[in-house]
Amino acid sequence: MGVLAVVMLSSAAVTPPAHADSFVQCNFSLTRPYIYSVEGADYVGIRIDASNCRTNLPSPPLTFVGAVTGSGLPPGNKSTSFEETRYVSDGDNFSVFFPNDDRLIPLVPGVYAAAGSIQTFLPGFRDIRDLAHQCATWQFQGATCGPIARG
Repeated sequence: MGVLAVVMLSSAAVTPPAHADSFVQCNFSLTRPYIYSVEGADYVGIRIDASNCRTNLPSPPLTFVGAVTGSGLPPGNKSTSFEETRYVSDGDNFSVFFPNDDRLIPLVPGVYAAAGSIQTFLPGFRDIRDLAHQCATWQFQGATCGPIARG
């Protein structure tokens, strides 16, 4: 289950009058870390959902950043982040899955935390919004977050 956030990224306060009413708005939801399989091996992933997007611009870019902290990351690197840019149209609904490259996160016993943020560069204006944090455990006692599930 994810946490829902309605985020409006607007340039109304700081842009020249020609761009004063530019906006992009979506409902965003960050999922708890979940398990998925590739060729018989289990890995940890996260997802950011965007729904009910509204904009008065032609396909403004939104940059999604997903960060995972946890036990299954390579030794000495207990946190890794991923980034993907999507161009949004009025009425869009879509999901962004992480990891989105070859840095897979093997499932091992422990605690996994996820964080997400959204960035946009509207004409003359940059806006960054953080989403909620989520956590899940796998074969681990003592943490206050729930067990990890298959996605």
